[in-house]
Amino acid sequence: MASLLIFPVILIAVVPSILPASHGAPATVLAAPTIVDPTKTPPSTFYINITIADVSAMWGYQFFLYYDTKVLTATAYATYAPFNLDWNPALNDTAGFAFLAYSMKLGELVGFSTVTPKAIGRIDFSVDSLGTSKLDLVESVISDIFGNPITHTAQDGSFTNQAAVPDFSISASPTSKTIVQGGSGTSTITITSLNNFNSAVSLSITGLPTGTTGTFSPTSVTPPAGGSATSTLTINVGASTATGTYTLTVTGTGGGKTHSVQISLTVTAAPDFSISASPSSLTIVQGESGTSTITITSANGFNSAVSLSISGLPTGVTASFSPTSVTPPPDGSATSTLTINVDASTATGTYQLTVTGTSGTLEHSVTVSLTVTAPAVPDFSISASPTSLTIIRGNSGTSTITVTSLNGFSEAVSLSISGAPTGVTATLSPTSVTPPPDGSATSALTVSVDATAPTGSFTLIVTGTSGTLTHTVNIILIVQASFEVTIDTQTFIVLAVSNSTIEDFTFNQTLNQMNFTISGPPGTTGYLNVTIPKAVFPALPEQWTFLFDGSPITPTMTQNATHVFLSFTYVHSVHTITIMGGPIPLAPEVVSTDSSGNLKSNFQPSEEVWVKGTGFAADKDVTIHIIPYNTDPAQAEPGMSVANSTATTSSTGELPVTLAWSPPLTPGKYDIWVDANKNGVFDTGDAYNNVLISEYGFLVIPEPAIIVSALLMLGALATFYFTRKRKLH
Repeated sequence: MASLLIFPVILIAVVPSILPASHGAPATVLAAPTIVDPTKTPPSTFYINITIADVSAMWGYQFFLYYDTKVLTATAYATYAPFNLDWNPALNDTAGFAFLAYSMKLGELVGFSTVTPKAIGRIDFSVDSLGTSKLDLVESVISDIFGNPITHTAQDGSFTNQAAVPDFSISASPTSKTIVQGGSGTSTITITSLNNFNSAVSLSITGLPTGTTGTFSPTSVTPPAGGSATSTLTINVGASTATGTYTLTVTGTGGGKTHSVQISLTVTAAPDFSISASPSSLTIVQGESGTSTITITSANGFNSAVSLSISGLPTGVTASFSPTSVTPPPDGSATSTLTINVDASTATGTYQLTVTGTSGTLEHSVTVSLTVTAPAVPDFSISASPTSLTIIRGNSGTSTITVTSLNGFSEAVSLSISGAPTGVTATLSPTSVTPPPDGSATSALTVSVDATAPTGSFTLIVTGTSGTLTHTVNIILIVQASFEVTIDTQTFIVLAVSNSTIEDFTFNQTLNQMNFTISGPPGTTGYLNVTIPKAVFPALPEQWTFLFDGSPITPTMTQNATHVFLSFTYVHSVHTITIMGGPIPLAPEVVSTDSSGNLKSNFQPSEEVWVKGTGFAADKDVTIHIIPYNTDPAQAEPGMSVANSTATTSSTGELPVTLAWSPPLTPGKYDIWVDANKNGVFDTGDAYNNVLISEYGFLVIPEPAIIVSALLMLGALATFYFTRKRKLH
């Protein structure tokens, strides 16, 4: 276990001037977690992370984590980067501990630093029983890059899955009661067992207003374990209790627990009634009649007769009730039909009528608005179906124009159209229609779009005229441009709509790229909407790239199963919009890795060197050369290689994880050259060096035993030199 500090101690003896000593501040904390989780019952499994915080230049660590073997069993352990050199970690379930000891790899000169807690080690457990287990950190050692111990605090944790304490909850239904003075009401109080609680719970109530009492039946209940029990609370409100809203508190006490629930009590006044009208507004033509239903609603048990009357009637208007008096049942309602007759001579206008209900000293009113209108004048309406036409240049479309008679209208209606842009013609057939009384007649509108018509959205206005009557309907015309794209032997149509002039459309299947040149009045706002079949480009729409005058741009994108819909907006000038069916090509890159593809820059002579990369041409055979460090890539030749291998890139241009050099390796610095064309010359498409290290591709270092021996010898020579020098002086 102590061997964790050997390498840093030797290193500082040899190179004391290279790096400063590192000492941890007292704030450094090595911590185990505290876990409270009743769901972790046998045979559950879980793991914990051991974290470090507020540490600088950390090189390695070791610690014992003790636990209770009656509750837990440690099953596995692991470390986290950059601590990947192990020093005999172990599990001992008999003694109940896990021992973890790891350091950074030999040759690394930069330690690990963090302010916030970061995980450095992991221990997996299985749960054996219910209970509580310590998670104690013992004999923990944290060293810096020189082997010096870092002062720190070890923070213990714990684990428990103990069942919760028996308890109960209390609820009321309803939680709000409205009671008339002199009346009463009830609420059901429910005691529910939690965690197998089954003790007696006594009930009490507080907050009752003066003159009001509350009683429970029964006064104490005992819920079965996991079940519930109820008591009926009866509230008696005295006739003298003041009206208003009160908050009552019902309290349950039992088994050492106390819980409460609140009930809102509203005390209302003596019986009364309300009056309403439906509808509350009537529009009646001169010489006709209308009705409204008058409803008397009981409040607080009111059930006396209510007589009805009306006022505010204009000259020539009469009103009657059927019946003239109604008696609602307690807390119910009763209705009467109000009939209003308007004479042909009554002046047009709006009048406010007041309907009054009277019962003894109680009186309430409701207003009914009466609007008297003159008989309707014959008229017509005009509509279009559809109201929007999308037409590709060089084609046509139709819409049906319907003229509908209103109030017996049956005159001829002439039709005309306006708003068509240049290159668009619109015709109506017939140009005049006569609908039958309260019927309709139609005309066919045909819109023809010339191949030179401007694209965009336009409003066509169809006008119907008959004498002094005129009505219109708008039709939205969207003119689209279409472009043919041929891929192999299949042709696809790309649609474009814009208020700009579209020119110079091009498509390059090899580059998976299309271009539009657009122009318009300088300084004005332009738009371009493009519809592209998904089959035009091999990549997913989310991988497409868009350029505006050569610079990246992000248009609005929507899509369905077969097409992608793009929308661009811009300030008019002459612009080029480029749509690429994939990402902008990246420069080839290559890195050194282990056999699993994990990044790795330092190797020992007995290890394998693997490489991987991105940004290459798809589905191509390449040659991988390992060459000595500092070889000019322009002068690199295959004959300089210490190792060669071949691979084939993927359909996305990725170089798979490939074995580039097998042991034994010669110590030193090396670069990586991927000859993408297999022509033996470093040129376009090739990758050179390791993209993560600017100085060299990777490093082969001597085996640790050789380094230690060399360092010990250098240390001995240094000691001899300084001793000899001291004697000479």
